Amino acid sequence: MIKVNLLKEPKAEVIPTKERRSLIPEINRMGLLAALLITVCFVSVGWVYWYADHQRAATVQKLTANREELEALKVFSKLQIDLEKQKKDLDYRIEVIEKLKNNQSGPVRLLNVLMASIPDEPTIWFDLLTQRDKAVQLEGYAVTADVIPEFISKLKSSGFFKTVDIDYYTEEAQAVKFALNCVVAEQKTNP
Repeated sequence: MIKVNLLKEPKAEVIPTKERRSLIPEINRMGLLAALLITVCFVSVGWVYWYADHQRAATVQKLTANREELEALKVFSKLQIDLEKQKKDLDYRIEVIEKLKNNQSGPVRLLNVLMASIPDEPTIWFDLLTQRDKAVQLEGYAVTADVIPEFISKLKSSGFFKTVDIDYYTEEAQAVKFALNCVVAEQKTNP
């Protein structure tokens, strides 16, 4: 037989338990995952910011160094241009001097021949000396007329003149005035 108890049974006394709170909270997996994800995001953003800032600083440093080098090169470039201009100017001057030297060789040699042909005791002086192409006209004075033929003889023997002709001579009070017409011989140029 089955017995059915229709009476309520007294319940055992339930002692209320105090909730104990522990120092370690209960771990919520979703919260932990969210916190980890946020931390990873902050660390990633911080690293990207640091890397970008580092790259920017390196680029700025390179740019500054390149600008300084560019300024230095501009100074050297300007110096090079100035030196090239000075070199060109000096080359031009040297060329002009060489042309003058070459053009002066005839007149210088002419004067050297005239000075060498003057007698040992200077009794001749020149008043006018003109040269047109190969023709040379010489006017001057001598102390005596005897000195003029000796002078003409030395001019002919120098080899510089092809011909030496006396144009005129006149005796004046204290000197003899004379004029010579000369033709310059072909001169061999030395390289």
